[in-house]
Amino acid sequence: MKTSTVKSPITGSTDVQLIEELDNRKIIQGYLKLGLDISHLMADGEPVQIYQCLETGYRFFIPQSLAGDATFYEALQQAYSGYYRADKWEYQKALQYVFPDSRVLDVGCGSGEFVGKAVRKGALAEGLEYNALAVQKGREKGLTIHDSALEVWAENNPESYDVVSSFQVLEHIADVNRFISAKLKLLKPGGKLIIGVPNSNPYIFGFHQYDPLNLPPHHMGLWNRTSLEGLAEVFGLKQIRIMIQPMDEWKNWYLLKQESLRPAHPGLSRIMSWVPRPLYKGMVALISPFLEGRTIFAIFQKDE
Repeated sequence: MKTSTVKSPITGSTDVQLIEELDNRKIIQGYLKLGLDISHLMADGEPVQIYQCLETGYRFFIPQSLAGDATFYEALQQAYSGYYRADKWEYQKALQYVFPDSRVLDVGCGSGEFVGKAVRKGALAEGLEYNALAVQKGREKGLTIHDSALEVWAENNPESYDVVSSFQVLEHIADVNRFISAKLKLLKPGGKLIIGVPNSNPYIFGFHQYDPLNLPPHHMGLWNRTSLEGLAEVFGLKQIRIMIQPMDEWKNWYLLKQESLRPAHPGLSRIMSWVPRPLYKGMVALISPFLEGRTIFAIFQKDE
């Protein structure tokens, strides 16, 4: 069913389709387990829906007004100690495209983990971040982190960077077109746009639909390889590489698979719970080459 009221956050077109309506109560309960009460954000009772942009395949959440603000992220950072990770699989992939003396801007840099890695490689690296607590921690490390809005920074620094990156950021953005347009304005002709996003194909690990950290107000979009390829087409970017992280979270995958089977196949789910850990670890290790991991890494080039 198509609608004329909801627009794609990438294209601005109404060529979109409602594909699912979620249970707000389950979303609220999931966040409560993390120590966060978001019930006030859903007080009007408007259901959270998933739409799909039919041109790019991108799936996004409605209402877009649920996108988390700085206060939400500061609370999340304090409630969830592992929120900003010191190392990520996609950092190592991205560093292959960072060279000494190149200008690098990491958008949504958190406390500056990638910025620091790029600096140690000899790059002139900076970060943008609006979480005040993360900015403070990054600056305490001696890193250059700006608290400016992306659009303002782009207006004041056009075509200034060889690389503009964002890791685990794009999925938080409601207005994707505005965000990507600003990043491209910052890039020099021929510069590299680097993106790392959760692999939601269709959800984390293929089936964990109600993972709170993959839902509003934390995430506003669900990315996969197809939607990233669509992003390149819309903005006229040269696709250099898109790759998916190998599966390495065998325990999470197995437990979530077990949980997903419980409603429709309770017997099979029960049998899975009886399998000893060493055995299911070995089983998942054998099939892991055929499973997609948590993150997608994409790199594009702006026209010269």
